[in-house]
Amino acid sequence: MKLLFITQELDAGSDVLGITPLWIDALASRVEHVNVLALSVGALSPAANVTLHSMGKERAAGRARRVLRFWWVMLQLCLRREIDLVFVHMVPLYAVLAVPVARLFGVPVVLWYTRAAITTQLRVAHALVHRCVTASAESFPLPSGKLTVTGHGIDMERFAPRVRSGQTGAPVVLRVDRISRVKDQETLIRAVAALRQRAPDLPFRVRVVGGPFYDADRAYERDLRTLAGHLGVEDAIDFAGPRPNAAVAEEYAASSVVAHTSRTGSIDRVVVEAMASARPVVTCNPAFVPLLGELAPGLMYPAGDAVALAERLEALLKAPADERSRLGKQLREIASREHSLEGWADRTVAVFRDVLSLGKLRKDGARD
Repeated sequence: MKLLFITQELDAGSDVLGITPLWIDALASRVEHVNVLALSVGALSPAANVTLHSMGKERAAGRARRVLRFWWVMLQLCLRREIDLVFVHMVPLYAVLAVPVARLFGVPVVLWYTRAAITTQLRVAHALVHRCVTASAESFPLPSGKLTVTGHGIDMERFAPRVRSGQTGAPVVLRVDRISRVKDQETLIRAVAALRQRAPDLPFRVRVVGGPFYDADRAYERDLRTLAGHLGVEDAIDFAGPRPNAAVAEEYAASSVVAHTSRTGSIDRVVVEAMASARPVVTCNPAFVPLLGELAPGLMYPAGDAVALAERLEALLKAPADERSRLGKQLREIASREHSLEGWADRTVAVFRDVLSLGKLRKDGARD
């Protein structure tokens, strides 16, 4: 199988998309060759059977030039018969752009998507592609007969629990995610104030890892800092900024508890990373109830309820270290079973083979 993987930023140091090179390598170990077409290409050491192509954003290419480059690369690869299947990562527009060229050469297109937002581009892409894949049933916002759930594809080795030698200071409550209103970091800040009132002698610090992306996000970050000052908890909160995906593993290792406040309604990757790191995680997202099973009652709280979040954090911070460790091990086992990188790659390639097999059957039937 020869695969074309289409994505956005391709850079091992990316804070948002740093996981993508791991996915490409995992797929490359299961197929003959992977061509990658990315909006921009940065620092990367791909496998021997991976070829990189850029649309040119890192060279300041304009939008029209990037689209032309997109089609040119696809056309050349199709003419040379170097593509059996196109796999589009996260961007429905790329699927819409890819389908006309792919159909000329009988190449199927598969879309990976994990967001709550329903856009016109997503609707069009969903109608055009052969199959959609996603991390969980809740991660894909459209009803679909084309959908296959593959898990999040978390590198369990990267996020393996680590021995924290020589660490001193107060326990750390960690929050990892892009700073955005939908991620609701405000509830965490209010929970810090509530926790200080509930347990004034309980030592802890909060570390917010992640940065803003859009102008609205930057305004929201300013509002968060203002709120922390107004509530008198700015001394307890460290806005650490974005971190590459590889470095985030160190953040989990240095934490005692992970707080998740997003209202996306889907199984967010950062929670699964925390679970893979064997860290207790508190979340308001009901999509995690089936995944957490009997552990859910002690790790869930109502969205936006800062007092309830403070109660959950207090219970975990006051729990003996060995109890938190046992809980973390249980969470890691769940993450490994449902969302490991190896499992994701196996399930995703199985989808590719199924799509290609169906296409071959149709061609054979048409000849008969």
